[in-house]
Amino acid sequence: MKKIFYSLAIVFGILLIGSFNIQESYATECVVPSPERNFEEADVVFSGMVIGIYVHPRDDGSLSQSATVTFVVSETLKGETEGVMVVVSNFDPFYCGVRFSMFSTYLVYAVESNGSFFTDGNRGTIKAPYSITELLLIGIVALVILGIIITVIIYFVYKIIKKYRKKN
Repeated sequence: MKKIFYSLAIVFGILLIGSFNIQESYATECVVPSPERNFEEADVVFSGMVIGIYVHPRDDGSLSQSATVTFVVSETLKGETEGVMVVVSNFDPFYCGVRFSMFSTYLVYAVESNGSFFTDGNRGTIKAPYSITELLLIGIVALVILGIIITVIIYFVYKIIKKYRKKN
C-alpha cells in the first residue's frame, strides 16, 4: 500500500513540475507603449529586410551589446528614408534589445540622434510575420502545387473523354 502511495506521489510530483511553463526571463522589464505612441515618438517608421548585422564587441566594459543593422526599405510610413537604412540597436534581450535575423523583415520605429538612427524593443520594433524571401518561397511552392493539381485534372479529363469516345 505504501509503495502505491509513494509511486502515485512521485508521478503526481513529476506531472506537477512538468506542467510549469519555463521561459527565459530577465531582470529588466521591457515596456512597449502603444503603436500610436511609438509612431508619434519615432522620427522614422519603415518596414524593411535585414541585409547586414554587425554586432559590436564589448571592449568598453559595458554590460549590453549593440549592433548596427542594415535594412533594404520596402515601405516608409513616417519620415524620410533611403533605399537602404542603417540603424543601431541594443542587441541584448536582457536590455530590451531586438535580436535581428538576416533576411527577415521588420517594422522599425527609430529615433534620430547626431545623424544616426536608433531603435530597441521598447520602441516597438517587431519582426514581420514573413520575410520577402519566405513569401517568395511560399508563392513558388503554391505555384508548383497548383501546376500538379491542374496536370492531374487535365489527365483525368483526358481519360474520361477517351473512354467516352470508345463507347460511342
